[in-house]
Amino acid sequence: MKKIKVVLSICLIITILASVGCGKTADKDNEAVSSNGGEATNKHYNIKIGLWDSANYGDDDIAEYLNEKFNVTLSFENFSWADYLQSLNVAASSESLPDMFAHPAWSNVDTRTTFFQWIQHEVIKPLPEDLSEYKNISALMKDFEFLRTREGSHYMLPRTAWKPENAFVSQAMWVRKDWMENVGITKMPTDSEELYELLKAFTYDDPDGNGKDDTYGITKGGEDLWVLNMFQIEDANWIEEDGRYIPGKISKRNIDAIKYLKRLYDEGIIDPDYTTIRPEQGMDKFISGKVGAIAYTSEAYHFKENLVDKMMKINSEWGPDVVDIIAPVATEYGDPVVNSFDNYWSGTLFKGSMDDDKMKRCLEIYDFLLSEEGLELGRFGLEDKHFEMDGDNYKSLLPIDPDTNLPKTLTLEQPTAGIKALVTWDVDGRWLEPSMPERCIELEKKAHDLLVPYERDIDPRVRYISTPAVDSMQIGDIYREMLFKGFMGTTDIEKHFNDYLKNVYDNYNMQEVIDEFNEEVRKQGIK
Repeated sequence: MKKIKVVLSICLIITILASVGCGKTADKDNEAVSSNGGEATNKHYNIKIGLWDSANYGDDDIAEYLNEKFNVTLSFENFSWADYLQSLNVAASSESLPDMFAHPAWSNVDTRTTFFQWIQHEVIKPLPEDLSEYKNISALMKDFEFLRTREGSHYMLPRTAWKPENAFVSQAMWVRKDWMENVGITKMPTDSEELYELLKAFTYDDPDGNGKDDTYGITKGGEDLWVLNMFQIEDANWIEEDGRYIPGKISKRNIDAIKYLKRLYDEGIIDPDYTTIRPEQGMDKFISGKVGAIAYTSEAYHFKENLVDKMMKINSEWGPDVVDIIAPVATEYGDPVVNSFDNYWSGTLFKGSMDDDKMKRCLEIYDFLLSEEGLELGRFGLEDKHFEMDGDNYKSLLPIDPDTNLPKTLTLEQPTAGIKALVTWDVDGRWLEPSMPERCIELEKKAHDLLVPYERDIDPRVRYISTPAVDSMQIGDIYREMLFKGFMGTTDIEKHFNDYLKNVYDNYNMQEVIDEFNEEVRKQGIK
């Protein structure tokens, strides 16, 4: 029997709230210099952009092109996925936010409190009411009127993901199909019991054939959505239960999700480091052959990054072909649900202390990045330098990667191409990249086809109902603590959950939050 390690602590994300009044200080980061004698529109601006994984941006052909085109000097503040929220909150408190930066804002229930505090204290700047001079931004925002705050202003430009026909789903279950063959399982699991049996076989039936007891069924991935979705829980959204809307984080169905996790944990099936490692560390375990399954983002880009760029370097016989996708599995509740998004997750916010002229320059850059020309720049680079046209097809001029026999990825050669992430996830564009292996595109499309049928159709207005009590709700940290500790050190899961629930109602104003939310649903006539 595999020994189960005792997890001594749980890493909790602590949100640091922005200090009061930190948005009104003058913009010290910009020293504008007139290039032709003083017209504001011709000033040179230093513009700092905050983005994930942008450490190498700002010093290549694409950066030079954008700097010259907009008479700016772009610099980038690199965000780590592990602690970017904390970093931004500290920057807000010290009046050192980037001029424009990616942030979940109120597309994430856990960050909306900070978002509304930032608005109140002018930490972030509202968008101009008239956006007509920005053709692409104006067209974008026509679909997002529901993102206006109660006061009627927009503070966020949503970072869209896809064309409607390519609806994006955030996370799929990756599985080693060669391990399935090795343990004699040929059929993909369709319910929670079959998934349990598969993960158990990955743990105890020597799936890698090395004769050692050194594998686990599943490890930490992007989130815990794989188990929550099984039990029809949308933790980031409001859901209907017992005739009213409640936050998914207090649904009684969480009890069954915790019991499932505890069963896997008690039997040594789940990676004992599950609650203490970061998603990328979990992926390292998957691609190195320590676990058989992981729930992770299902974009072609992530399949390439992990299965081609990393996994095949560990073992050339591994790669995209040894990985497959498991469809969401059913439970006693019936079919699962998939956490869905309104064609975007997160948005771009603007530093509150910027003057209007600098804001205008930022919006001009953003509008360009949204254009076909801007998307082309982010996808393929500069014509005749990084690509050339072959009829209607883009032909890469980048060096060939000897490991894949495909052109190298643009962002490896020209990192600033990643600036397009400021305006879009560009899921569709990933399919067009000359460096993208066909198998990675197949996996993304398969994930799309398997998951989209289970998306819950929710009126987008429900996600953005705003009242004083709703906007101040912040229970994400204690929810994650309850979810993790529930399947480790607790024998009575129902008592554990009910203690958490009592804490939420007694100390987090939950009854008022729910009452205000449902009253607003009634006022807006949402069914």
